[in-house]
Order: sequence, then structure tokens, then C-alpha cells
Amino acid sequence: MSMRDAASNGFYQELSIADCFALYNDYFAPQGNAVILVQNQSVQSPANDSVLIHVGTVPRLDNWAKNMWAIANGTGTFRSFGPPDPVTTWFLGPPRYQIARCLVEAPSQENNRCRFEYSPIILVTVCVLNFFKAGLLADTWIQHRKAELGHGGSDDGATTLFRTGGLGPGGRNYHQLEHLRSEPYQRQPRRWMHSVSLGRRIFTYFLYLTVLAVAFTLLVISFTSLRHRSIRISIPSFWDLGFGALTPFTYLVIGLPRGDPEGLIANVLLANLPQLLLSLTYVCYNATLSAFLVQREFGLMHREDRRRTLRVSEPVGIQRSSYTISLPLRYGVPLYAASGLIHWLISQSLFLARITALQDQHGTVDVKNSFSTCGYSPIAVLATVAAGLIQVLALVLLGFRKYDGVMRIVSTNSRAISAACHALKEDMKEGYLLPLRWGVVEVKEDGIGHCTFTTAPQVGPRVEPRTGVREPTPGRSYQ
Repeated sequence: MSMRDAASNGFYQELSIADCFALYNDYFAPQGNAVILVQNQSVQSPANDSVLIHVGTVPRLDNWAKNMWAIANGTGTFRSFGPPDPVTTWFLGPPRYQIARCLVEAPSQENNRCRFEYSPIILVTVCVLNFFKAGLLADTWIQHRKAELGHGGSDDGATTLFRTGGLGPGGRNYHQLEHLRSEPYQRQPRRWMHSVSLGRRIFTYFLYLTVLAVAFTLLVISFTSLRHRSIRISIPSFWDLGFGALTPFTYLVIGLPRGDPEGLIANVLLANLPQLLLSLTYVCYNATLSAFLVQREFGLMHREDRRRTLRVSEPVGIQRSSYTISLPLRYGVPLYAASGLIHWLISQSLFLARITALQDQHGTVDVKNSFSTCGYSPIAVLATVAAGLIQVLALVLLGFRKYDGVMRIVSTNSRAISAACHALKEDMKEGYLLPLRWGVVEVKEDGIGHCTFTTAPQVGPRVEPRTGVREPTPGRSYQ
């Protein structure tokens, strides 16, 4: 049935100017055909003129409103927003033709449909990569679960060094006790940041801040597009656009392909690129924080109340296992929660927008006018940058905490750990399985003391160290 016959036979619904304009001012609403009726000739210019306009209601990919024919309101200029509701005066043109009312396709002939869409190329690629990753994880577990130096921190290495008197895997000689340099002992309180090299700290902070700076810079660049569409640059205005919401005013128009499959793949890769960058920064962040905490646990083992068994990947007897989430819960849980939050914020900041235009009420896809792009949410980008800055600031502030300075900073350095693990002969056989404490265990005839981990009980400063363990005395020489 033609539009003329449908309108003449009552298949179209008559709407007022305000209702008709509101219907066609909704970017994502399903919209049928419409017959727009103009006022009588007395308001036209010239009076005997008439108009026939054939327009489409397909989505636009250039960030302008798809109902430009309506919201231009007879001016012929490009616009993003229509006038405030309700609209009581409406023109088409130019020249300007005043609207009286309109007849629109009845809502019963329009269908809202849910669609399940997927890309076979992306699906197969993801499955293959996940199977490959699972294979690598299985191989790592099989090949290295009995390794002498595992991944649980410095104490896995300490176990091997303790049992062998300072020899590493394969008999590697890090330090012979007689070759260790002795020096007068003094406490050296150092900050947590010093357990990580300056270059590594700079790289971690620089990488994190660079990613955040790029995100903020791209947001600032988008301000030009938003201003061009008469959108105010303010927090309330950004909030009105929606948090993670898809709007026709925040598409990325950067020249990427729009059609399938290249458009879909290109935009999927772009939308997920920030997630990859965040994962890389997280690895550096986690490694830095782990070094802080490994040194903290290692550096407190000189205290009697901190006498502990070694923490290892595969505990034996009463040995402690490595942390379930690789970090102590008081640090690991906030870090994981913060990282998860930032991943979610990024997903709300930049996301795939798949716009499918339908030709009729039967759901026939209009391939020509359907497209893939990326949408962004300004308020979500600001939230992401703020959360990222807070996370970096937290790491910087933790770096200013202090170790007590009784033990030297070793972090995860095997040579430094070896120097602290020249155990007494009576401890070498099974001492690594028992609670240990670091301190002075003997003083040689030349007056130079020997510091190491031991199972010996604590003794006072005036008691012969060979019978127990005590803290070093400032000013005396030890190795």
C-alpha cells in the first residue's frame, strides 16, 4: 500500500506539532513514514507555493542529527539539537513552510527487535588466542612447579640459598662468606621507594601518566567538536550527555572504515586498545608494589616478634605459602578493586557503537546506511583520568614510607639475598623449614660478626652470639 493510500484510509496517526517533532527528534527511536501538512496558503511565501520533500530518517555517521530536515526549522543550517520541548512552531524549508500537523505511520506497524550480532572473525581469533594462553599456562605449571626459584618472592630464592650456604641454582656461587666485605654497622632507614631502582620507578610513573595524559588530551581535542555542536564544556553538560551512554553527538569521526567487516574489526581494536595499555601499566604497578612489600616483609625478620617461616611457592611442613593474589590482602584487594574499577571506567569511556538502520517494519537491514564506529563519554573519561591519578598518587605516597633500616635493602636481588643466607651448619639441613630470624649469630676472633638467618633463640647483647641470635650493634663490623 502506498503512503498516499495509507494516509487517506486512516492507517496513519495524526499527531500535533509538539508530538510529531518529539518523535522525529529521538535519534534511536524506530520511526515510520510521515506526511507533514502545512498551514493554509496565507502564511506561505509566495502565497501560492507548495512543497514536496522526500527525506530519510537513517542514522548519520558524522555526529550531526539524523533529523536535520526537522530541527533546522526552516533555516537550512546544520544543527545537533532541536529547540526545547514542547515545539509549537515548526517550519520546513527553505523557503519556510509552517507546519500545521502531521500524519505518521501507526506505532502498531513499527517493531522493536532485539538482535544478537557477532563477528566470526573476532570470535575465532579470541578462541584461538585463549587456547594458546591456556596451553602456555599449563606448560608453565608443568615445567616449573618444581623449580628451585619459583615466583613467590624473595623467600623462594632464600630457601635454596639457605640450604646450600649461599649457593644458587646449579651451584652458582653468588658470595662466599670469606669474600664478603665487612664494614661498621649503622642503621640506614630508607624509604620504600628505594627498594626499586630509580629508572624502574620513573618508567612506571611515566608510563602511567603518559596513558592518562593521552586520554585527557584526546578529551580536550573533542571539545572543539562539542562546541561546534553547541554543547557546553562543563561537568553538568557532560553529565547530561550520559555516563557511558551512546549519543549521536559523541561518535568518533577519525576516518576509520565504517562498513563490515573491516569497520567492525577496526573499531573493536580501537575500543579495546586502552584496556591493553592499562594491563601493561598494571604489570609495572604490581611489580613496583610487590618490590615494596617483599622488602618490607624481608626487612622485619630481624625482630623476635616477626620470627617466621619462609614464604614459598610450594610449602613443606609449616612453611608459609605465597600469597593467593600475589600481594598481602590489605594491599592486594584495594589494588585489584581499583584496577577493576578503572577497567570498567575505560569501558564506559570508549566503546563500540554499532548502528543498524532498518528499511522497513520487517527488519530488513539497510546495509548502506548501517555503520560501526566508536562512541565516547566525556564524563566517564574524566572519571577514568581522576581514578588513574589517585592510583598513581597512592603508589607515590607508599614510596615515602620508611623501613626501620636494621636490615639492608635487598628487595628481589639474588646476590643481596645470598649475602644474608650464609647459614650456620646446624641450620643448613632443616632450618629452612622452621621459623627464622635474622641477626648476629657469631663473632670471629678478629671481632667481625656474622649476620644471617637462623633458628637459634634470642639472646641478650652481652651473651655469646654463638648460643643464639641478637641484633647488630651500631659501630661494630659485620659481614
